[in-house]
Amino acid sequence: MSTEGEELWKRVQAANAAWVRGEPAKVADLFAEDAIMVAPDLRHIEGRGAIVQSFVDYVRDVRTHHFRELTHSVDVRGNVAVLTYVFDVRYQVDETSYWEQGQEVLVFERRGARFEAIWRTQIALRSRELATLVEP
Repeated sequence: MSTEGEELWKRVQAANAAWVRGEPAKVADLFAEDAIMVAPDLRHIEGRGAIVQSFVDYVRDVRTHHFRELTHSVDVRGNVAVLTYVFDVRYQVDETSYWEQGQEVLVFERRGARFEAIWRTQIALRSRELATLVEP
C-alpha cells in the first residue's frame, strides 16, 4: 500500500476511534464540505455538517459495545482514492442488542494538499438481533 493509502487508513481509524469513544464531531476532519453519504436505506445525507450530525445522532441513540476494523484496501489513482474495509460491530438500541458485520466504502478526492472524503456508504454483510438468540 502506498504512503498516501496508509495515511488515509490511519485517518479513518482515528475517526472510527473518535466516534466509538463518544466524540462524533471529530469525524468532521475526514469529510469534504460537499461530501455525500448514502445510508443503508439509500437515503442521501449531503454535506459535512449533516454527515457529522448523523454520527452525533448515532452516538446519542445507540450504545456501541464493540467495533473493530477487519481487512482493508486502499487504491490511489491520481487525485482519487477508494478505501474499503470490513468491520465487526456489536451495539444496542433501547433494550435490543445487535451484531453486524459490514463493509464501508469511502471515496476520497485530493483537494489541495490532502485527500478529503467526498462519498461514503456502508453495506451490511451479516447481521443478527442478539436478543433473539438462544444461548447453548
